[in-house]
Formats: sequence, C-alpha cells, structure tokens
Amino acid sequence: MSFSPPNYEPMATTDVVFRYIFSSAGSEDGLLAFINAVQKSANRPLAEKIEVQNPFNLQSFLGDKGSVLDIKAVDINSRTFDIEMQTALHNAFESRILYYWSRLYADQIGSGDDYSFLNPVVSIVLARFEMFPQLPGFHHVFSVMSENYPEYRLTDDLQINILELTERKLGVKPNVKRTNTLPVPASPLTRVESPLDDWLDFLLNVNQKTEDEMETLLKRTPGLHTTYRKYREFSASSELREAAFAREKYERDRRSEILRAENVGREEGREEGREEGREEMLYSLWEMKFGSNGLANFQSKIKTATQKSSDAAYWAEIQKQILTQELPEEVLRRI
Repeated sequence: MSFSPPNYEPMATTDVVFRYIFSSAGSEDGLLAFINAVQKSANRPLAEKIEVQNPFNLQSFLGDKGSVLDIKAVDINSRTFDIEMQTALHNAFESRILYYWSRLYADQIGSGDDYSFLNPVVSIVLARFEMFPQLPGFHHVFSVMSENYPEYRLTDDLQINILELTERKLGVKPNVKRTNTLPVPASPLTRVESPLDDWLDFLLNVNQKTEDEMETLLKRTPGLHTTYRKYREFSASSELREAAFAREKYERDRRSEILRAENVGREEGREEGREEGREEMLYSLWEMKFGSNGLANFQSKIKTATQKSSDAAYWAEIQKQILTQELPEEVLRRI
C-alpha cells in the first residue's frame, strides 16, 4: 500500500476529490453556485435550488475503477444537471457525450408516458484537453437550432457545455485567469469579473494557493466558501487523502501503461519471445482500463488468437480497441 507524503495536497480535478467536494453531504450550495457560474457564462437561466441524485460514497467509488462517475443533480424546475471531469480524449467522445445526454433525457419517462413530462437536461463536461482547437475561448455551448436562422432553437431541452481546461484555451499560466473571448496575452495584473473564471481557478490551483490568495478568491466568488470547506474536510481525512493519492497514481500509471503499450506494439515484431510479452502487455492494459471486469473472457480470447495469428496488425488492432472503447463488452465483441 502506498502512503501520501505529509505535505501532499490533493488536486481538486482528481475524480475522487471532484466528486467529494460537489456531491457529498453539505456540498449543495457550492454545487449550485458552480452550476450557476456555468449557466451565467452560457447566458442560460440560473438554478434556484438543487438536489444531488447520486451522493458521494467512497467505497462504491473505489470499487469501480473503470467507470467515469458523473455528478447528477435536479433543480426545483425539474432540470437535470450532469457534471463530469474528463482527463483524456477517448474515441468518438462527442458521440459519447450525446449518448449519455440522450439516456438522461429519455429515462425521465416510461413507455406510454406523455412527452410533455420531459424536462431539460444540461450536460457540463470539464475537459483537461482540447476538443475544438479551431474555436476561440474555453466555454462552448451546444444546442439544437435552425441552420438558416440560428437565433431560433428547436428546443431548450438540450444544452451541452464543454469547458476546455488547457493553458492555451484559458490563455494563462497557473493562477492567472482570462475570459471566454479571443486569446490574448494574459496579465496577472488584469482580472475580469467572471464567477466561472474564479471557479476554474479554484479547481485547477487550490492545492497550490497561499492563504492570502485563497482569501481573495473566496471574497469575490459566491458559493465557493462551501466547496472550499469541503476541500479542506477532504484534505483533513487520511482515508480520503490516500484515496486521492492512489487515484492520481493510478491515472499516471494508466497513462504510462498506454505509452508503454504503444511502444511495445511498435517493436513487437522485432523482439524474441514477443507472444508472451504481448499477452502480458494486453492483460495489463485491460486491467488498467477495466479492472477485472471481463478479464477471464478476454484472456481466453487472446489465448485462442495467439494460436491462430502472428500478424502484428491484428494485435495492434486489439490494443487499439482496448484504448478506445468505453465498455469491455465492446472490446470483446470486436476482437
């Protein structure tokens, strides 16, 4: 078991931290303020009161390595808000976002129910990578509108927010913010009044901020006191700190494993004993992505495939499927 260093401060963007500060008991006021900062930036109606639909549970969280656990909340007007932190760009990611939005939307009614009972679903995706390098700004709002008259929307029920949290898109170095406009040189002496800017500054930099910097941020950011209190509560718990440290290590190891797998794949045909090494690499990659879910079936398929094919392209395709598919069943179906 690994233990976190004494001076370790968890990153708020780590999935377990992010879930805790926004969906554990007593976090509602902070989550509401963050949602409204996004809604204000999107020029959409604010929420008045929310209820978290999937409260944080540490044991459930740690027991499910492979899944991305969103935060789901419903406001008093029956709008559903789905918030997620994504650290890596997956294959067909845009389709995945729309798929999960559609499931939340459709699951509001049962077979035979009136469509009038459907309510808006708002997705908020915080991406630690660029999805739209061709677009200026970091906050992109997507809806359904007329191609000929874009000022007219088909419905207000669909709203998807993509927040690209990269230095280039934010136009900043750490602790220096910018607004959702065309990229300009950032200056630490210039601050634009934007709640969303301040929320993102907090999420990206809270573990590095001085007390004075944090006090200034708290004074000007509505609702942040609640979320910062939850962050300090998290940091004060040795069990939670260990969970965050383990998750950060897991993500680093996962990225390293993917890079290693790519390198192994390139050199595969040149190395002696490549079959055994190839199998172990694929098993390791599977466990890093999906845990033990479906591992036995995957191992059986690989053993059979090893006897039938030595084609490097075939094995590269299996590796690609593990890296790009969201569900283990999809990988098994495609190999």
